[in-house]
Amino acid sequence: MSLRSKILSACTAGFAFFYFALVLIYAVLQRSWLSEDAREFASRLAASQISAEDARLPLNCTSDLLDIVRIDPLGKSRTLCSQNPHLHKTVLPVFFSFPTVSTGKSSEVHYEIRVDPVAAQSRFEQFMFIVSAVFAMSWLLALLVLQRILRRAQGTFDELTLRADTLAYSTFRDDLATPEFEELQAVVRAFNQMSRRVTQNLSRQLQLIEDLRRDAHMDALTELPNRADFDARVQAWLASELGEAPSMLMLCSVLALQDINQQQSWEAGDRVVKEVAETLKGTLAKWPNAIVGRRAGSQFAIFISGIYAAEIHSFFDNVRNQVDVAKKSLLLTQDLLEYGLAFSSSRAQLSAMLSAADTSMRQIRASGGDFDLVDLSSDVTLARPAREWVPLLESALTASDFELFYQPVFVDRFDVPDHFEVLCRIRVEDKLVPAGAFWALVERFGLSERMDRAIVLRVLQTLAQDKQCRLGVNLSLKSLLKVDFREWLSEKLARAPREQLERIVIEMPENILKHTTDGYRPMLSMARRFGVRLSLDHFGVMAKSMAIVQHLPVAMVKLDRRFLQDLDNGENRVYLRALVNIARNCGIKLLAEGVESEEQWRLLKTLEVDGAQGYLLGKPQDSIMMPPARTGSRGG
Repeated sequence: MSLRSKILSACTAGFAFFYFALVLIYAVLQRSWLSEDAREFASRLAASQISAEDARLPLNCTSDLLDIVRIDPLGKSRTLCSQNPHLHKTVLPVFFSFPTVSTGKSSEVHYEIRVDPVAAQSRFEQFMFIVSAVFAMSWLLALLVLQRILRRAQGTFDELTLRADTLAYSTFRDDLATPEFEELQAVVRAFNQMSRRVTQNLSRQLQLIEDLRRDAHMDALTELPNRADFDARVQAWLASELGEAPSMLMLCSVLALQDINQQQSWEAGDRVVKEVAETLKGTLAKWPNAIVGRRAGSQFAIFISGIYAAEIHSFFDNVRNQVDVAKKSLLLTQDLLEYGLAFSSSRAQLSAMLSAADTSMRQIRASGGDFDLVDLSSDVTLARPAREWVPLLESALTASDFELFYQPVFVDRFDVPDHFEVLCRIRVEDKLVPAGAFWALVERFGLSERMDRAIVLRVLQTLAQDKQCRLGVNLSLKSLLKVDFREWLSEKLARAPREQLERIVIEMPENILKHTTDGYRPMLSMARRFGVRLSLDHFGVMAKSMAIVQHLPVAMVKLDRRFLQDLDNGENRVYLRALVNIARNCGIKLLAEGVESEEQWRLLKTLEVDGAQGYLLGKPQDSIMMPPARTGSRGG
């Protein structure tokens, strides 16, 4: 029972008790009053002070309820009722019978004073009607007033409850209005003060984490990834399914940087380095997933996935042209950069690509040329030109000729998967090719929305057939930013049963956080409406990503693979532990993606991550199969 119901019930019980107590008390008093009036009337008759047949003197308040009975010598009785108009009329009831009061005027005739039961009953009914009406109106008025007071107080309690619920997401507000009730004012002031303090502490903690991330992974001068972070990002990319796609690595070394520092100044050298960094970033507009970093004092590197051999020369020409513009703005006469390029049509090791790019740079330097590409390609199937991939993809989408694989994702416990992530494969020349090998082309040629729609339909079909499985579907950023796709997705989810929707996890790329109105907010609204869970993929790459995520009702976030490449690094572990603590305070599950070794698994358990996914825990399968059990739970 709610507090409001208890208060109203107590009020009603109090009124009822007061009502019956009042009636009972008066009944007892009325009995006493009638007895006294009867004795007084009798004594007057006995003293011949009044005539029994014509009583003219006003009597007490209950006299009109008394009958005078005349009894003659023969025993005959006659009731003499008072009709005196001056008698005080009362409306008080008589509940009890009273003894007859007898008195004699002479030896022949005597009188008895009796209570008239009919008059008493009538008077009782009048009294009950009037008192009941008064009490009913008073009770209703009291309830209305009490309801209004409680409603105002309930508004404050509801607001406190809502603010308390936000504790799960660490989103505090200190603008709770002060109520008009003194008892609640202190509570509201304390809550607002707590919200301000917790918000300040959380902001300081988030800023500390962001500073730690920037110091550990970013170059202070150019704000590009440093050597360790660049290598970790590229290694994570190559280790994932996306690493199957063709990729290129270009090394760029600033010529004569040491001479500029010595002959001009260190500030002049810094200006050159920053200009080169901005120029290289400006060349990557066509490649949103490209990674650029400063690997050493004078060396920069660019990694691009999804680029094909025929496109590299035009990309290189664009870079060189923009660098020439930067050289003129710096008033330099000598060449600004020297280059080395490596390419692979399939998965390669970063060390091999770095070595090949360094070889290319030496060959260009030795030959005096300006372009040399070292090709590491070994897979003929994936090395086909981009123009040959397009009809293959079109055909697969038209005929739904692709296969779904399922990889287990563990959350909180590691013996039973929380859900299975859906991965796409297409068959090329009797060989299954993972989505990472062709996804760059899918996005480049505008096929991502069609692919996402086809996968969503297959996922809904699988969930309808298997009433126990839970599936996660990874949607591309380009699809999520399209209104048509979101409306289509909303329509499909609206047609699915509620229990089926509760078994879906929609994974979004972290960079959707850059898009507010046309990105994550519509997806959050859709998730609340249909009850699906949301997850962020590649988490931790964006700056201040946790500061944004803490305000979002996402169920889980998946750490970017690069954080697993250097778990032995103390600074990296400190950063990960801080992320785990912040995510836990915000009610968000933090998952590690790409767990492939026992050592990674051991270190992740010491960091107490909430879940994990990777080949070590379960490889993708063409059917939903439980992987070998790993006992234990988070941090176990």
